Amino acid sequence: IEPMNHARKFTGRANVTISPSDKLDVAVNTGYINSDTKIAVENGGLWFNLIFHNPSANSPGPAAPLGVTGQRRGFWSAPPEIQYLNREVSQLLKKTTVGVTLNHRPNSVLSWKVTAGQDQSSTDDLAFRVNTPELTPFFGATAALGSRIIARNNVQTTTFDVSASARVPVNESVTSITTVGAQYFSKLATFQSSIGNRFPAPDLEVVNAAEERLGTEDFVENNTLGVFVQQQ
Repeated sequence: IEPMNHARKFTGRANVTISPSDKLDVAVNTGYINSDTKIAVENGGLWFNLIFHNPSANSPGPAAPLGVTGQRRGFWSAPPEIQYLNREVSQLLKKTTVGVTLNHRPNSVLSWKVTAGQDQSSTDDLAFRVNTPELTPFFGATAALGSRIIARNNVQTTTFDVSASARVPVNESVTSITTVGAQYFSKLATFQSSIGNRFPAPDLEVVNAAEERLGTEDFVENNTLGVFVQQQ
């Protein structure tokens, strides 16, 4: 029913554990996601037009839906073939994760563990329509010139965790376990938005080809370091 609403997705993951000796374990994991989702046009799309259509309006009057005898054929803003003409609303996602865990037990008293990981994701949200003269009777001459809106979000997260434990028997029934460690967390999120309005000719697609060009950029960074001591 919604020709623009479909998705293509690839997901892959691998886990490897190596134990060179009974005192050492190394585990590595990685993952990858790549998805391209074509999103249905909700505001003004097929379902919106079906809900607010007026098939009993037989007069092509000046207000929507202009009646079944007008160009909109009773649909609220435009018939389905016009709604999807030269139009794309999509989201592209790429995500990569990698992690390493190291466990070392040099003797019966001491043990330590190191875990490090990184997560990188990139999301591109796109709303695009080229210069399409056929849209003029339905949305006006300015909207028919088309537009391109791109919102790009990149997020990188890094974690590092290290701890060491000492296990000391106090007597036959009591064992003292002391653990010390540190944790580091870092997150960097960047945001970019590009908007191009009114393409001077059909077949132009990039923002730089538009008559009006707007853009914004921002970032948020968070770094946290913590230490802990635990006694059991």
